[in-house]
Amino acid sequence: MVSIELYHISLENNDGVIFEPRVPLHRMNGEDPVTDRVCFAPTIEGALKAIDLLPYNEFLPEVFFFVHMPVNVLELINDGAIYEPCENEVPDVKETGEVWCMEPVEMRCVSFAHAYYHQSKGIVVKDIYTDPDPRMSIEELIGRYQMEDKYNELGFENEDSERYSF
Repeated sequence: MVSIELYHISLENNDGVIFEPRVPLHRMNGEDPVTDRVCFAPTIEGALKAIDLLPYNEFLPEVFFFVHMPVNVLELINDGAIYEPCENEVPDVKETGEVWCMEPVEMRCVSFAHAYYHQSKGIVVKDIYTDPDPRMSIEELIGRYQMEDKYNELGFENEDSERYSF
């Protein structure tokens, strides 16, 4: 059964963008190289693992990224547009929970997050920020949240740090 919470991650904010199905640029060895699709996972960790953005990447020990969900997920499920690939199509599907949308899908940016790879724990999502400004670039958001972390370290309450315009 397909989860009604489906996540897609990106280094770009794709709020309001309609994704057309295509063969992903980042796919694991043995993954279907032919079928056009938009990939999702039922968890943020699963989505990160599915695109192999963090694991085994010694040059990128942590990453900031945008989290997206399909605008019309229930309609897509009811229309049969969500496909659950088998292990022959996605070898790590049992680990990631990856599903494919076979139709164009409008994305909604729901959060901005920070994760890192831990040798014994695997992918660890450190922070999820639920108020990404769709006009901000990833660099601007990273600066904003690093600044908020500094305010919190200095003992400011969350409501105090929200008064500042970052």
